[in-house]
Amino acid sequence: MDVLNHEKVSLYLESAIMQPSYKVGMFFDQPWWSPEYAANTAPYPAQIVGYTLTPDVVAALKKEGFPPALVKAMNQLLFNPYASLADLTAAIEDLANERLTVPQTKQLDTAARNDTIGPSVTSSPVRMVVYFGNNAIDQKQKPVYGILASYDDEDNTEFWKELELEPNQDRKIPSSANTQPIDGPRKVPARMVKMLRKMLGELHFGPNANYLLNVPEPLEAAYVDWSLPPFNAGYHEWAPHFDIVDVQRKIRKPSQLIPGADANIFIVGEAYSNDQAWVEGAYCTAESVLNDFFGIAPIIDNKEYPFIAPAE
Repeated sequence: MDVLNHEKVSLYLESAIMQPSYKVGMFFDQPWWSPEYAANTAPYPAQIVGYTLTPDVVAALKKEGFPPALVKAMNQLLFNPYASLADLTAAIEDLANERLTVPQTKQLDTAARNDTIGPSVTSSPVRMVVYFGNNAIDQKQKPVYGILASYDDEDNTEFWKELELEPNQDRKIPSSANTQPIDGPRKVPARMVKMLRKMLGELHFGPNANYLLNVPEPLEAAYVDWSLPPFNAGYHEWAPHFDIVDVQRKIRKPSQLIPGADANIFIVGEAYSNDQAWVEGAYCTAESVLNDFFGIAPIIDNKEYPFIAPAE
């Protein structure tokens, strides 16, 4: 039986809308967006400074001579994000009932600081900018600061797609045969770089900002259009007028929708999950299939975090 082309199955498959997604990465020799960059005069700097304790950070501070009480307190605060050094320091001191010295505070600042908080959001076609700090392979060599300069979807993807070619260039490859998502990122052309610099300048320096002065030429820039084959979308969203609970439970084994049919065809992924657009959605639907159709015991108790929508 042709399960996937059955009318009821086709209907359920259409409950998830395919959303295009377009991402542009840019790399610079200076963090011109940072509020702590000496040459930055941006009235709207990126809000990127934050602090997080990880096991590696705590181990490094312990090695540097932090007393046991402070180390114990930090181990209780692992992976909690803090917007400022003062907030993190206060949390540690409150648990340890002990003050950090000035040198210890400086050590904590160096070890726990992350320059990747954000992102910045705008109504322009760049939509969202995410900051990744120094991406140099060798951290002791010249820094390379990276940003996701445009993280957008829906209608904005066409804006950037039109900038892939110069005005007098013609397309040579039909979209149906353009498999860029599996071929890899492509170099951003000059006219797209110019538009990105202009919009990034307006985002951080205000309307009509002179991007030539404020946003430097990138060392490198690359883009990926996730709306192209073979995936044809960056992620999925639920369509209106569907019973989401019913769809989530039945689409996993679509032959359930066909009276008298029983085919070992299973559908998993983020598209029909509680976490669309995230890999967690794919993991959850995959495990739910193993649990419900193959008798494999769950790895965790999923009462607080259901793998899919509960039947009730």
